[in-house]
Amino acid sequence: MASFQFKDRLQSAETWILANPNPPQHWPWTWLYKTGRTAYALVRDVVSGNLTLHAMSLVYTTLLSIVPLLALSFSVLKALGVHQRMEPFLFQFFRPMGPQGVEIAEQILGFVDNMKVGVLGSVGLALLVYTVVSLVQKIERSFNMIWRVPDMRSMAQRFSNYLSVIMVGPLLMVSAIGISATIFSSAFVQALMEIEPLGSMIVFATRFTPFMLVVGAFTFVYVFIPNTRVKLRYAFIGGLVAGISWQAAGMLFASFVAGSAKYAAIYSSFAIGIILLIWVYLNWMILLLGSSIAFYLQNPGSVAKRRQVRLSPELLEKTGLALMWLVAKPF
Repeated sequence: MASFQFKDRLQSAETWILANPNPPQHWPWTWLYKTGRTAYALVRDVVSGNLTLHAMSLVYTTLLSIVPLLALSFSVLKALGVHQRMEPFLFQFFRPMGPQGVEIAEQILGFVDNMKVGVLGSVGLALLVYTVVSLVQKIERSFNMIWRVPDMRSMAQRFSNYLSVIMVGPLLMVSAIGISATIFSSAFVQALMEIEPLGSMIVFATRFTPFMLVVGAFTFVYVFIPNTRVKLRYAFIGGLVAGISWQAAGMLFASFVAGSAKYAAIYSSFAIGIILLIWVYLNWMILLLGSSIAFYLQNPGSVAKRRQVRLSPELLEKTGLALMWLVAKPF
């Protein structure tokens, strides 16, 4: 009896969240109601398995594509002599993994240094480009699933858009870092730092800049990758939530790795591979969840559209008999 009452209350709460005819009209209740609807939709999507399935697929593709991807990106930066500025980003990405992360980053950079794009030949270069494009294509397919977009970009658009982002994106990131470093090290800013409270604000801005670059990268991906128009403000909100989640996940994962020494002793050399898979999977989940947030904010009516229809046993039996009659009718 108690279980039925709990299910009824849970169904009533679900109906109130998804199909409330009289939603709150005043702040902050309106904001809390919309946030609750979005959070419910995210949990529902995770439980349904679609996001986790796409995240696991992207983990597998990442392991195959990370070295070719970095090789293409670093080749452009090497030509300009600024490739060393991108290396801290790679170490920052693997830092939550602890000492194993540093080892993985060094091995990846070693592979990238040994891969000479200019001496691969036409066939090798074509395979390299195909591997990289296939990764971004899978990302677009996952984003299109979130945004309910049935069509992918054309093949010509994929190669032109994907390669331009892969090659120009890191250059823009390095340029942003260089510009911010130049601004903060200028004589004018140094003079302002001696004046309080401007000095404290500038110090805070220097520490906050890397986080904003991460948010900007998430926002750019949410705007560019889906094969549909995404409003910038919703992409930014999704990028902001994803950036905060990424920072929090990094700290929590670092604590997990630091406290899992006994598991490393059990799994021996396999531990580093398991930790890598978990960390890459968490990153893809954060990326996909941020895109889902942007989608539900831009399309609030879609929150209630994916409700699963629950049929009673009696209705299921009637439906089955009707289908059997339709099948047997021609005979």
